[in-house]
Parts: sequence; structure tokens; C-alpha cells
Amino acid sequence: MAVLLNAVTTNTVGTGAATADSTRQLIEIPSDAVFNGAIVTIEGSSVDNAAKYSGIDRIATLTSAGNGPIIELPIGHFVRAVLTNAGSATNVTVNMLAID
Repeated sequence: MAVLLNAVTTNTVGTGAATADSTRQLIEIPSDAVFNGAIVTIEGSSVDNAAKYSGIDRIATLTSAGNGPIIELPIGHFVRAVLTNAGSATNVTVNMLAID
């Protein structure tokens, strides 16, 4: 399991990009997450260069806790999470787990 964001309370771009070790990855936001208006966007890139990341289509914009979406990327691609629109009570963790 890779942690894309860990108990983030303010707008941020995930500092540690995780490498996809399977073609299918489950994005998990634990049920104790507090969004308070925040938005999490999952981004991917073939290289770990900030200018090269882009959103993984519309399914990877998240506004609540849960298991999902499942993203599909080539093995070795980089994945990061971006949190925007944080409120005063925001506290979000985002995990990525290989599922095949």
C-alpha cells in the first residue's frame, strides 16, 4: 500500500509520488476522513515531473471517503493526490492499493 496523502489539513500537492506496481489500483480514503468542502484529485504521469502530471479522468475527483475508484495505469507510472478547497476542519488520508 502506498500513502498518497497522510492526514492532510490544507491545500497541497502530494509530495511523494507512488509508483503503480499493478495495472489496477484501488484508491482508498478511510471513513474517518473529514472533507469539509475539500476535493481530492488523483493524477498520473509516466515520469515523476510536476509539469507532466494530469488528472486520471473524471472518476478520480473525490469529495468523500470510501473505497474506489479503481484506476488503471501501466505498471511503473507515477501517481499522486492533490487536495484543494480545504476547509478549517479538513483532514484527509489517501491510500493506493494494488488489486491484481
